[in-house]
Amino acid sequence: MIYGILGAAVAGIITTIGAFFVFFNKDYTKSMEKIFIGFAAGIMLAASIFSLLLPSIEKSSVYISSIGFFKGALIIYFLDKIIVKYYFKNENKDDVEINKIALFIIAIVIHNFPEGLAVGIAFYQDCFSAAFALAFGIALQNIPEGSAVAFSLIKLNYGRAKIILITALTGLAEPLGALIGLIFRNIPLYLPFMMAFAAGSMVYVIVSELIPEFFRDEKDRKLGSIAVIVGFIIMMLMDSINF
Repeated sequence: MIYGILGAAVAGIITTIGAFFVFFNKDYTKSMEKIFIGFAAGIMLAASIFSLLLPSIEKSSVYISSIGFFKGALIIYFLDKIIVKYYFKNENKDDVEINKIALFIIAIVIHNFPEGLAVGIAFYQDCFSAAFALAFGIALQNIPEGSAVAFSLIKLNYGRAKIILITALTGLAEPLGALIGLIFRNIPLYLPFMMAFAAGSMVYVIVSELIPEFFRDEKDRKLGSIAVIVGFIIMMLMDSINF
């Protein structure tokens, strides 16, 4: 449990590196961002299959795992597409830009929660290397995510200290997700269900948020695609190593 919560916390705090890139690294390019996102998407996709979904089926049944997977994807869809958009339905025209930025930051927090849940549950399993690879992939993905948050806050003329603080706070959803995922671990069938739930949540985030990000630019599409394949293979190999 301690490794799971710490792993999720470190992956979440890495988000702040993205903010520092904005301030101190002038060479941080869109191509680098696409490679980070693609590599992380590949690792997270393989982890969802090999570290979460398949072990969930082995520990319970394909029916329990299917329900958990579907509910994991459905709850993220509900939070992302319904609650957030409903909250900002009646925007004040004078605060449109602020509302858009707030919407974006809330979406980041929502997406960080299942990532932390997945890391916590992965560390609770027997394979430390696979859990470490998953946390590493999520941490990589959090770097450009942190940059995006910082860039959006710069538009509001926030100071550097405040931008870094807010960026760091968005990552706190990850250890919270890990804690909630692990606190009820002794309930019968809870762990395999939540493994599938975390897998469904992550796959939804990958398909709806990460992969479309690098398909928007034609020149970066191949870089992103190659990074996905490399990340997937690395995670698959890591999952086969037990230590």
